[in-house]
Amino acid sequence: MADYRTDLVPVAGKSRLIAEVDDLEVITESRVTDCRTAIIRGMREYLEQLQVAWPGGRTTRFLRVVEEFAAPEQLEKYPSASVHGPGVGKYDASRMSPRVLKVGDGSQHLYLQQASELVQPFVIEAWTTDKVERMAIAAMLEDALDPVEWMYGARIELPHYFNLRATYEKLSIGYDETGDDPARRWRRVVMEVTGTLVQAKLVGKIMPMRVRTRNFVDGIEDVEE
Repeated sequence: MADYRTDLVPVAGKSRLIAEVDDLEVITESRVTDCRTAIIRGMREYLEQLQVAWPGGRTTRFLRVVEEFAAPEQLEKYPSASVHGPGVGKYDASRMSPRVLKVGDGSQHLYLQQASELVQPFVIEAWTTDKVERMAIAAMLEDALDPVEWMYGARIELPHYFNLRATYEKLSIGYDETGDDPARRWRRVVMEVTGTLVQAKLVGKIMPMRVRTRNFVDGIEDVEE
């Protein structure tokens, strides 16, 4: 019997898994969310790109992923998932040194100022309709949160938050069956995850420093810039 296999089907313009250790980070000036929302949205967009191949050739992926808590009847299609952060995120300035990073190639003289790291706990709830499908989805989530050999966790690039990269680490997993009617008993996977992302802000235009030197040769002043 073949194993479950998790595949990634990238979508242009969406959050992107960093699969190679030497993948160069290119910062942009685009920010359309706050830091906390960026972490949640990044995971939502990542989950939408995953699929798992079952033994026997069947392929499954989430038919809907939402960024807030959802009851099964709100999701409409299965398997589906919700990504929501019931826990309080904490800013941690002690884990990094203040930095100013250039945006793009630096030609626009725009910079990001890193203030601190936000550590945000959240929950992935995956809703399935039978135990076999639940097992396949759980295997897919486990793979997705440890996709590469060179680091623990997953690093995801967030185009909606300066194109910065968040790191995600899985903490726990549990099974639950919800519903009073045995014919409509949803099988649920609950995974606790922590997301870490630098909280940053765009610093106006910083012009490069111009250096002037004054030299005197035979009593004649020569100014260089």
